[in-house]
Order: sequence, then structure tokens, then C-alpha cells
Amino acid sequence: SHNGILPWRTWLVVAVWSLPQASLGLSGFELTMAVAPLVRGTRRDTRDDPAGRIRNTRKLMLIAAAAMALLLAGAVLTETTFNWPGSGQKLVDYINERDYGAVQGIITIFALIVIFVSLFVDIINAIIDPRVRY
Repeated sequence: SHNGILPWRTWLVVAVWSLPQASLGLSGFELTMAVAPLVRGTRRDTRDDPAGRIRNTRKLMLIAAAAMALLLAGAVLTETTFNWPGSGQKLVDYINERDYGAVQGIITIFALIVIFVSLFVDIINAIIDPRVRY
């Protein structure tokens, strides 16, 4: 009988699973604080005037693209700190082993992800706002 209190092992499991999520979630919280004013809009953003909504949508997409790069960097730190398996942990392992080919490969994959997300955002921006030309 635990008198309604969970055993210490349960708290340990909760901590082990929640701390990495919290560390990655902090960047999500910061993103939410940056995005909240854009979602609310301004007083002049009405249904009859979609220019403000288009402007806010473009800003939201640019913030999301930048957040992708931050999440990749955050994943490396989180996986290393909490010893979770993943591409970030492998990157640190390869750096410590001085396996330069593998390090270049993982960094190239990270860079390609950021490039494709940015390209996708640029294409969507051009579709949403015809004034945007590349």
C-alpha cells in the first residue's frame, strides 16, 4: 500500500521521459510566444481585407522554417544530454571517433532538411502572395 502516492520508480520513469520532451518543448514555447500575436492579428485584419492575413501567414511560415533548424540543433543537444539514441547522438559519437565522413554525411542531411523546408516555404509564399517573385 502506497497511501495514494506513486512509488519512486514511477516518478523516475516520468522524469526520464518528460525531461527530454520539456527541453525540446522550450523551443516550442518560445515559438508559440512569437507566433501568438500573428495568429491574433491586428484590428485592421478583417475578413474583407485579406492582405493582413496573407502577411501574417507568410510570417508564420518563415518562423516555422527557422524553427525547423532550431529543432534539429535542439535534438542534438537533447539526445546527447539525455543519452537518447538518434541522429544527434550519432553525430556526437562520430565527432568523438573522428569519423569525418559520417559527420559530413549527417550535417549534409541536416542542411538538406533545412534547405528543402525553406524552399517549400518560399514556394508556398509565392503561391499565396502573387507579388512575390523569385
